[in-house]
Amino acid sequence: MRSRANSTFSHFVNQFRDLPRDYIARRRRSRRITNVIMITVLSFLLAALIVYASNPGAFGAAAK
Repeated sequence: MRSRANSTFSHFVNQFRDLPRDYIARRRRSRRITNVIMITVLSFLLAALIVYASNPGAFGAAAK
């Protein structure tokens, strides 16, 4: 006799086997694109925050 947990897990696995492969690939691709965009935007925001917080002055002539 099969246990209930094993039956639930096999149902969960079979649910993904029924999905077409292109659907899974499309989800993976969109998640990867979203991650790249989020990392890029957050990196620029962090860089802007660091520059704003350090309040750099104008670049002057090099001291001799």
